[in-house]
Amino acid sequence: MSHFQTLHHARISESLTRYSFRDPKRAYQNLNRILEKFQGTSLAETLSLFLERLLQTAFEVPDPDIAINNLERYVEAVSEAEAQGPETGRSPEAGETRAVGLQSLASCLREGLGTAPDPASGGRLQALQLLMHLFGTSQYLSDILIRNPHYLPLLVDAEGIRAPKGKDLLYRQLVALLNGDGGSPPLPKKEKLRLLRVFKKREILRIGARDILRYGGVREITEELSNLADVLIQGAYEVCDAELKGKYGTPYYRDAQGNLQECKFTVLGMGKLGGRELNFSSDIDLMYLYSSDPGETAGAESSEDAGPSIGGEQKKRLINPEYFKRLSTEITSALSDITTEGHVYRVDLRLRPEGKSGNIAYSLRSYEVYYESWGETWERLALLKARPVAGDMALGKAFLEMIRPFVYRKYMDYAAINEMKGLKDRIDRKVLLQGEKNLHVKLGFGGIREVEFSVQILQLLYGGKIPEIQERNTLLALEKLLHQGLLPLEDYAHLREAYLFLRDVEHKLQIVHEFQTHTLPTDPQKLELCARRLGYRDNSAGSAAKQFRHDYQIHTFRVNKIFQSLFQGPLNHTPIGAGSSSQAAPERVWILDQDFPKEQAYQILQKYQFQDVSKAYHNILLLRDGPTFVHYSAKTRGLLANIVPFILEYASKSPDPDQALNHFEKFVSVAGARTTLYALLANNPKVIELLIQLFGHSDFLSEILIRYPEMLDVLLDPDVIERSQSREQMYQELRSALEGSSDWSSRVSKLRQFKQAETLRIGLRDIMGKADFPKTWTALSDLADTCVRAAYEMARHELNGRYGIPQAGGRESEFAIMALGKLGGRELNYTSDLDVLYVYDTRGMTSGVKDAQNRLIGQTENHLYFLKLTELLHKILSEPGVDHIAFKLDPRLRPEGRKSPLVLSFKTYHKYYQTRAETWERQALIKARFVAGSENLGTAFLRMAHHFVYQEGGVPPRSAPTDLRVEIREMKKKMEAKIPKEALERSHHVKLGSGGIVDIEFIVQFLQLQHGPRCLSLRQAGTLSALEALYQEGILPQGAYDQLRESYIFLRTVENRLGIVQELPIKVLPTSPEERIKLAKRLSYSGDQAGEAFLKDYKGHTLAVRELYRKIFWEA
Repeated sequence: MSHFQTLHHARISESLTRYSFRDPKRAYQNLNRILEKFQGTSLAETLSLFLERLLQTAFEVPDPDIAINNLERYVEAVSEAEAQGPETGRSPEAGETRAVGLQSLASCLREGLGTAPDPASGGRLQALQLLMHLFGTSQYLSDILIRNPHYLPLLVDAEGIRAPKGKDLLYRQLVALLNGDGGSPPLPKKEKLRLLRVFKKREILRIGARDILRYGGVREITEELSNLADVLIQGAYEVCDAELKGKYGTPYYRDAQGNLQECKFTVLGMGKLGGRELNFSSDIDLMYLYSSDPGETAGAESSEDAGPSIGGEQKKRLINPEYFKRLSTEITSALSDITTEGHVYRVDLRLRPEGKSGNIAYSLRSYEVYYESWGETWERLALLKARPVAGDMALGKAFLEMIRPFVYRKYMDYAAINEMKGLKDRIDRKVLLQGEKNLHVKLGFGGIREVEFSVQILQLLYGGKIPEIQERNTLLALEKLLHQGLLPLEDYAHLREAYLFLRDVEHKLQIVHEFQTHTLPTDPQKLELCARRLGYRDNSAGSAAKQFRHDYQIHTFRVNKIFQSLFQGPLNHTPIGAGSSSQAAPERVWILDQDFPKEQAYQILQKYQFQDVSKAYHNILLLRDGPTFVHYSAKTRGLLANIVPFILEYASKSPDPDQALNHFEKFVSVAGARTTLYALLANNPKVIELLIQLFGHSDFLSEILIRYPEMLDVLLDPDVIERSQSREQMYQELRSALEGSSDWSSRVSKLRQFKQAETLRIGLRDIMGKADFPKTWTALSDLADTCVRAAYEMARHELNGRYGIPQAGGRESEFAIMALGKLGGRELNYTSDLDVLYVYDTRGMTSGVKDAQNRLIGQTENHLYFLKLTELLHKILSEPGVDHIAFKLDPRLRPEGRKSPLVLSFKTYHKYYQTRAETWERQALIKARFVAGSENLGTAFLRMAHHFVYQEGGVPPRSAPTDLRVEIREMKKKMEAKIPKEALERSHHVKLGSGGIVDIEFIVQFLQLQHGPRCLSLRQAGTLSALEALYQEGILPQGAYDQLRESYIFLRTVENRLGIVQELPIKVLPTSPEERIKLAKRLSYSGDQAGEAFLKDYKGHTLAVRELYRKIFWEA
């Protein structure tokens, strides 16, 4: 320990025991280092008095520990600066000062030690008191001074700190700093931007010290902070504009008289900057304005008028929008880019038209068009505070005159007030979600925003008729509202006092670290320090924190009471706040608040079972904001906010919430008239449920509605979903639609659209539980019959006009379309192909047609005619086109399959079935059914087919019952061997697997073939009707019948729900647990164990079916 330290060690220890420090050991070390530095200075002569006054002052400041620590850091900084040699300063006008050394600091600290500290005394301030209050209040300001120790003389100069600097003086000092010494070359842009940051720090230090020492009230401090911002923005504008004009020349435009005018530019300040109410850590809200879009810079295209060159190159020419886009971008970067000196300000441009997606700068006319067409209530609120802060003030004034009618209406705008109430409800909900209702000084209960809203409500209501209250500044607006009799004196006093109090609290929260915080600390020690920064001290009334909390509660209670009263009494006849408690749901808040935190949005979505929360979030944003460059009104967003809770709730209950929301967004994006659509859905929540269930169940049904959004009108009719349609009703409806079109392509298109619309209707009835699955099979089969019949008639009419009527033996040759497979049994799936056979009765020639000269043309053989007929039929129904296909026709079950022509004569079929057909063809023909064409020929074909199937009418038997059993059993074994690898268990192939659909169909078909010759009632095309007949005839016992019927419906429903997603013939159960759960939910299973419950039922059915199959085909 040095002699100096030894001498005063006892004095330090003695003094520390008299004052409360959180960390006495650290304070002792700080003091020792301070005294060590002052060895050999004038301060050593009055050490005891200095130490006493230092500790006395430390005890008075908000945080003594931090104050002592920062003082030690400052003394060390002075010492280091002195060791590096003296600095030369700029002119006094620029505000720079000479260096501070330890000796001069010691002398400065000695001044006034013999008198009591008095911050209000005239002359030079006591440096010790100033430093300790600064160091014990704000770490942000302390760090500025420690990094720039030569700023101390600015602070102890009473004239410079007791009174505010005017805006003109600030501007002159900044210009002097940026221009450098008179004889020096101009500073480069980079250096000027650095000096903007230096100037900001120096002046914020001075203003902060004035605030801490109470040399300026809240009103004066906020105005000075705003003046500083104005000056710095002006400086950034001048630096950037000079550079751009040097590159491209001055921008010009021609006025209405054709005269060339310079295109002016203005920076508009919004929010607290516009109201001259800036705080210590405010973002600055800006908008950029220029005179005219038409026009360009003075850069010339030819050397004659090019003007001076830059670097040997001619100036380039820019159109005005591009020039001001670059200028605005440059200004924003000049202010907000973070460098080694930090930034000047955080710049927020979101208040401009279109927000983040809008242009960075607009012309005066563009602003006018936007606000006339799209301006919303929140933009009127924002424009209440608009003020030109830099650039051309005349252009700024023109802007203010232009927006005045938009902001201040001549009538009592209660709708806007209601929107403000909704906006405040959303803010309240947001703060409540963050747990800061009673802690958020700005947005919380009775906070700053409620004072501002109280003022702005009255301004919006009465400002159009009483121009005197058109005021940006909140305190001045309060005074004007009082003078106009719009605010009672007591309310005025309470709002004014609360505003000053809360703004002071805001300052003292932000001045510590320059953090943009508005929330009171919950930690007791931090709250105590906050209270001390505000001037509270422990006394008989309690701790500083207790006294502060008491005052805070009084002020916020008064503010909230006044704010709420504005929505009572005279305004009570308006719908303000109607349903506000329910409307403050977080889902609504998110939609209405474009700054809603993404993290909170993700939390909301997670509770609705979304797997891809990021995608769901993006979909909601698209529903709210639409694509880029599209603007939706507040009304549209409000309607969406009303329906979003329903959308999310129904999506969470659908089989696939992610898919449901994806399709809903796609549908909305193509439907158009978004406001109308949202209004419709808001008035019809049942339609929302219907849509979401559709979108969550089926991709391909969803795509139908997305492809034809006009079909929504049909779905709005509840009867469309509630009632079923017969085959004849479908046919008559389609026929009416086709009769309205004379053009061939439009008729094809209408047929296909009809098919899509009916599929959608049937699918919705299925999904919503309005029809069980057997009824759904029937409806899909009736739709297929209808489309095939209509397509046949279209094709026949078309060909008759070309070739005439096919004839044979003096009569018309007949043609019939026969159905097989699922269509024949009227058991169609959504994904089923149509198995068909084409038959005509006799050979011959068509009658031909007469041409314009009455000549007979177009005669052709009947076979070729009917071949063209089937080809045209395939073209109508199955050829891909813009309206998708109607159905895929599959004629491969005809004799010889693909080796034979599409259409065969009746005799050809008869001969083949008599001589060459196999057992599987007997099974296939069990399901034969007439669909379209000649019913007589269809009946004859069925008679001939049954003779073959049931081995009657002279048809020689193909095999004995035992051989039939073996043939079918072996055929099934071959099918199972072809089950694809993705079916990990063979039983997981719903159609071909063990105990699957084909097991049941083969059981039924075998029994039909075995007993059908004697029991005509068994000759049923449908599986369920055949099962019923087998039971009624006593061939199947009740237990086997019940099991097979129940399992068939179950497995066909599973098959349906596998295929309904993407209109693909998927027959294999999904292997992933996630996809299996989705399938289970499509089958109406619910709960966390839905997948396991479904799989258990599935295994039960397939095991029972396979056991019956084994008994019939192996044990008999």
